[in-house]
Amino acid sequence: MKNNLKNLKRQILDELNESLSSIDADSFDRLTAAVLRTAGRGGKVYGAAAGRMLFVMQGLVMRLNQMGIRANCVSDTYVEPISADDLVIALTSSGTTHTVVDFGLRAKEKTGAEMWMIGCNPDSPLAAKADGMVLFRPSGSTRMLSQNDRLTPINSAQPMNCLNEQTALLLFDALIMNLMNERGITGSDMNARHFNLE
Repeated sequence: MKNNLKNLKRQILDELNESLSSIDADSFDRLTAAVLRTAGRGGKVYGAAAGRMLFVMQGLVMRLNQMGIRANCVSDTYVEPISADDLVIALTSSGTTHTVVDFGLRAKEKTGAEMWMIGCNPDSPLAAKADGMVLFRPSGSTRMLSQNDRLTPINSAQPMNCLNEQTALLLFDALIMNLMNERGITGSDMNARHFNLE
């Protein structure tokens, strides 16, 4: 059993390395700059996602709030009003998830908010209207795969879209670390905004 776990860990890490290595560094830096601009003008960040990707987005929203950047998940019971000063981060592997696409497009068209897509399909309806994108190579099980040569699917041994969800989680953790460096924020600063009755 120990050897089996070792092999599984290696397989997962190898797949993640392939997917994370496909992320364009300039796009990542531009997303960081978009969050900083939004926070600098007193705007809010809105995260849109569905399924297990929603758990990943909730993690990003939590960390942004712990940094002092106001952030909301659009699936929450209470969501603050959105305005042109705000930033929408829409997370969808295929770029076709109806709830995510509908929110991203409505927010952009009705309020003028900046909208970024995180996912795998630059040919999607959401990508066509996005102000920016961070793309990564998808698991082969992803719906509506792009024909982009740089984003060829990874033949993942993991079920369904596990690889995409893991890639998004680590991408967002890297984004938080980049924002911490840019704003001079430490883990202790963020911990001061953590729930204190655990």
